[in-house]
Amino acid sequence: MATPGILPSLNHEAVHRALKMARLLKCRVPKTSRFDRKHYFYADMPAGYQITQNERPIAREGIFGFWVFDEHLDKAYWKEVTILQLQLEQDSGKTIHLPSSPQTGPPKSLIDYNRAGCALIEIVTSPCFETAIEAIRFVQTLRLLLIHHNLCDGELHKGHLRVDANVSLSKDGEYGTRTEIKNMNSIRTIHTAINYEIARQFEILTSGGTVSNETRAADSEGRTVSMRDKEEETDYRFMVEPNLPMLRIKDEWMKKAWEEVEERGKPDFEWLRDDIGFDARSAVHIAEQPELLSFVKRCIRYKEADVTAQDILYWMRELKTIMQRSTSNYPPQSYALSRKEEWNGGPEQPLSDLGRKAYGGYWNTAVFVSLTHFQFVCHVSTTLDSSTRTSRIRGAINRRVESLLIG
Repeated sequence: MATPGILPSLNHEAVHRALKMARLLKCRVPKTSRFDRKHYFYADMPAGYQITQNERPIAREGIFGFWVFDEHLDKAYWKEVTILQLQLEQDSGKTIHLPSSPQTGPPKSLIDYNRAGCALIEIVTSPCFETAIEAIRFVQTLRLLLIHHNLCDGELHKGHLRVDANVSLSKDGEYGTRTEIKNMNSIRTIHTAINYEIARQFEILTSGGTVSNETRAADSEGRTVSMRDKEEETDYRFMVEPNLPMLRIKDEWMKKAWEEVEERGKPDFEWLRDDIGFDARSAVHIAEQPELLSFVKRCIRYKEADVTAQDILYWMRELKTIMQRSTSNYPPQSYALSRKEEWNGGPEQPLSDLGRKAYGGYWNTAVFVSLTHFQFVCHVSTTLDSSTRTSRIRGAINRRVESLLIG
């Protein structure tokens, strides 16, 4: 907040997390690193400068690999991104732009300084992404990795993880003028904003124009709008931070960080892909949804049933279709599993056990999904006319269960 007399203090937890992240990204960690002042004036930075690491970051020269997949690709492919550096720096405030409305009046900008001065870790990659799809798969995979190791909550919309993208179009192997898109807060925004910026720059260049070196923001529709001209490095007037000494990394710090990374083991998306046999797209899709992940884990591990990834994917598609047609959430919150050899009776038996009780316009019924090795039963609320006669309701339920019996 730049309060007179207040001096910066290095947070050791930030250093510890940076070392863990360096391990995950296969970075080289120098024995010493240094803090610098980056001068610029903007409303969210009250001191007029940011404490960062420009020349001697805490880690550098890393590599991160991930799978790239999309519905338009014939098959997923593996891509590796070079990590130029990983640096500790000081966070800024949060700018909130309010449009005009009858409640708030004319448009205005507000600054939330609650996070100003907190430590953050910035990852800088080389310019090696070729499409927006590659960029979002990088972010998705990195996000799951950080969540698994308790380094970040991964909530983009809350600012726990923020993404800036530099976009430029190259010609004949030469890099073009880049624009920076700041603080994108969702995977969808990252995808649409990068594609929008590529199209915008292409239109400018093909019409004989020149792309400006500027900082842009993405609106709710993914369109980019100019914020300010981009400063050159000399404009920042970097200088050594006089109030923070050189950071010397102790061997015991690195050992502790390395051990904690190893103790956590594989992230869930890697376990699903490497050990269970899911394809990259399905593994990421499941791992991104905690409820679905918990659901799939329980099915896979039920009494050590020999369930394959193909079994689970087939079941998930069918079950999702079923539940989307009902008033129940997917994945189901109430369900039971049993081995086929332990299951006695057909669809009629659980219906009588559950009891056909109407609550308003809803009936509780059961859906059977028969996999290769076990039966899956969950409760689905189906909207029915409460004035329908009991016999018609019973017939409707029986026909529905029979139509949903798979296998």
